[in-house]
Amino acid sequence: VYPSSKSPRPLTALQQHLLKKLGPDAHALTVSVSGHAPHSVGLKPARAYGGSPLGVTYDLKVFPGNATNLYNYLEN
Repeated sequence: VYPSSKSPRPLTALQQHLLKKLGPDAHALTVSVSGHAPHSVGLKPARAYGGSPLGVTYDLKVFPGNATNLYNYLEN
């Protein structure tokens, strides 16, 4: 995300609305998932199963900072 190596993409209507609502410190973010990644499919478990739903989930971690090596610092 920082520093941007490509020209910025045009903002979607949702991104424009969120940037306006969140203020001048907000930054737009676009995430692309590979076409080879599994699709988001959830299976409804049986009633006897008390755990979380079965399926594919993606977690995205975003760390604010002013340097590209900040993540290594947070990881240790």
